[in-house]
Amino acid sequence: MLVAVDTPEALLARCAAVPRVEVRTRPSLAEGDVKVLPGAVGCAYDGQAWRIETAAVNRTVTALAALVESRGAELLDMQIHRPTLDDVFVELTAAGEK
Repeated sequence: MLVAVDTPEALLARCAAVPRVEVRTRPSLAEGDVKVLPGAVGCAYDGQAWRIETAAVNRTVTALAALVESRGAELLDMQIHRPTLDDVFVELTAAGEK
């Protein structure tokens, strides 16, 4: 069954998944500070790292760096994860199952 035909860029643009920033600091940042970062649409802490879903990666990362600095925390790791074609596939095939 054919679910979608388009360029990879167009398929990614239609994907509902948003970019995610993962950050580890020492000490950990407070939830109240992380939740209000510019562009943040969701966040979760797994005991080691914050996973922040964002609609504005640049604004979130810039504010996050300033937050880490203002709290006197040490930045241990930061990664940006953008939606992939795998995310598009899962989204499209899950929609087809409904």
